[in-house]
Amino acid sequence: MMLKRIVPLLLVALLSACASDLPVETFSNDRSRNALLEEIPVGTPMANAQHLMEQKGYSCGMGSGYFRTKEALNTAPSFMSCQSNEKTYAPLFMFDMKHRWTVYFINVNGKVNDIVVDMNSSSTAG
Repeated sequence: MMLKRIVPLLLVALLSACASDLPVETFSNDRSRNALLEEIPVGTPMANAQHLMEQKGYSCGMGSGYFRTKEALNTAPSFMSCQSNEKTYAPLFMFDMKHRWTVYFINVNGKVNDIVVDMNSSSTAG
């Protein structure tokens, strides 16, 4: 009888521990974009945006021309691409789920002009 009470508690604790590893940015592309725009508004110097993203664990680099998201092929004369890989283990289903967030900062005259957020997921058997 006691085992029936302990198992659900252990399950909740385990799932909570897994969920707590996810970054704040992992909700939706639109909500992530809006949250980032509050922290890094249009007009922010690109160097400041890069510094803030690297503090969050992203690696950033400059690019120009085309970049692809799930929704579209985009073009910009100059942009900064910041990527972060997050790995989550799902013990009930015995697979690893990997989320890759890419944030594109459109650069105009050395300042953020717009932000595009893209998230890709993949899974592998554990």
